[in-house]
Amino acid sequence: MSLTRFLPLISHNLFQSLQLLRGASILLAEKCIGGIEVNEERCRELVENSFVMLTALSPYIGYEAASELAQESIESGKTIRQAALDKGLFTEEQLDKILSTVEMTKPGIAGEGTVTSYE
Repeated sequence: MSLTRFLPLISHNLFQSLQLLRGASILLAEKCIGGIEVNEERCRELVENSFVMLTALSPYIGYEAASELAQESIESGKTIRQAALDKGLFTEEQLDKILSTVEMTKPGIAGEGTVTSYE
């Protein structure tokens, strides 16, 4: 049996599905996505309180020290940034560069060149 006879039907159903998808996309944009505003302060707070920050610090302090920092942060209720500052591991400027969300999304090590050595 040849599919050639069914091409008009297949085309009709394909275009009908595309029209439904188009309508659904428009409704989604209007009713769900349109008007959404980013709460930058809340997003920043969620990032600052996330242990994902440790992945940016690991190349500088090592896995072991990062684990200890995480444990200290859990016990004290401090952010990773504050715990690192309190321990004197980095300066505020170094942490700003290393823990920059923009830096963390780029390839390579976040804040590379910011810290020359770790004692």
